[in-house]
Amino acid sequence: MQRLRRCSPSEQIRRLYCLFRLGNKARVRMNIFRVIEKWDLDSPNLDFNKFSRKATGQMADDIQNCYLRALPPSVGRFNQSLFTATEIVESRKRAEELALPLLFSKQVMLPDPLYSLLAPRASVLWKRLPESGNKSYSKVPPIVSPWKNYWSTDIPDRFAFLNAMLPPLVAQLLKLRPLIDAGHIVLQPWEVAVEPEVELLRKSVVDLQKKPDVIKEITQRFEQAKYSAGVRLGPIGLEVGADSPSQGLLKGDPMWFGDKAEILVMGLIHSIIASKYSSSLLDTLPGDRLVYDYVRTGGILKPETDQIVSSIQVPNLSAALWDDIVAIKNDSELLSQLQNAIAEVAYCNDDDQKLLIKEEIARIASKLKAETSLKKYAKFSVSDFGVGLLTGTVSNAMTGSTTAIAATAAAASTGMSLGYKLVSEYFGAENRSLRRRRDVIVRINHKL
Repeated sequence: MQRLRRCSPSEQIRRLYCLFRLGNKARVRMNIFRVIEKWDLDSPNLDFNKFSRKATGQMADDIQNCYLRALPPSVGRFNQSLFTATEIVESRKRAEELALPLLFSKQVMLPDPLYSLLAPRASVLWKRLPESGNKSYSKVPPIVSPWKNYWSTDIPDRFAFLNAMLPPLVAQLLKLRPLIDAGHIVLQPWEVAVEPEVELLRKSVVDLQKKPDVIKEITQRFEQAKYSAGVRLGPIGLEVGADSPSQGLLKGDPMWFGDKAEILVMGLIHSIIASKYSSSLLDTLPGDRLVYDYVRTGGILKPETDQIVSSIQVPNLSAALWDDIVAIKNDSELLSQLQNAIAEVAYCNDDDQKLLIKEEIARIASKLKAETSLKKYAKFSVSDFGVGLLTGTVSNAMTGSTTAIAATAAAASTGMSLGYKLVSEYFGAENRSLRRRRDVIVRINHKL
């Protein structure tokens, strides 16, 4: 039997040092930018034809593994509608469009486009949504998005697909990186929140469609173009193309989808995201807001709003250079005060508290007009927005809970059982002792 060689003291120190370094590397949490660096995805000479399929699969696993841990809860976090946010991260809309949300949010949450494109679990979830062509939500064939991910692309075309699709996504993420590193933007795939709830989500949509009067009220209060039909389909306008006197229709009259499944899916997905990630939905389309409010209030068709501040005017920075937006976000003490005040709105419990916050926001807004770094942009455009609270809604905002949530229960106000298990697990009596917040509404009124 071969005897083990005893190590010298210096060899023992060297081995311990190597073990220490390996332990530290194991503890370093992988994030999307480390994946980009590891696989040289920002290289100007990137060519996936030089990759093997095995290596691409490993890269996809690395991206997926960035989001194994739950996203920590945060006060003052907002998310835009998934359609708007996806347009931004997929570089179909300018990053500068985030300027206004960044003004009043402590943190803006965005999806990770690389996760959607490459993560195997994201691909599996996509196939289970009506937007991909899944027909289990309704008897009517859904409107299908032409979007594809890596795994749904034909095998011979996959490397060419990545060569075309991935570079602009990486470039946009690198542009956003300074605010991500500073914590003002957080990347979090919406698929991670929705995946565990997708079957309950589907059942909830099926249940909801058994109440056509209720569904008509929440899905046809606005024109069809005011509702998102999907994460990538977005809003789709419908109107009468020609006069039809026999049916009492005139050219230009509004029309709506007969099947509401995809609109309801978006409302439920936005609610899942808000609850799991302690976030509030930022107004983008009024129809999206309407369906979301119905879900979040447990089925109230016309929920009341507590108006905290009806009008705040701030410089519109969407025309500013991105580097200026980053500098203003990082350096403005007044903006930080405004964001803190708006975040506190979620915990308002009495009129005196509301009045104090209202006065504080008004004081900060008046000073913002004079702040040097912002003043020059006020010459070109001013944005007006209001802040309020959605009554009758609560959220596991500060618990980081991953309990199934999202649907609406609505038993008292609509007489339906909407995804009962989904609702009871979240809104049930066992959760009353948890710290909760109310949904903050920041409604962008107009640009002046």
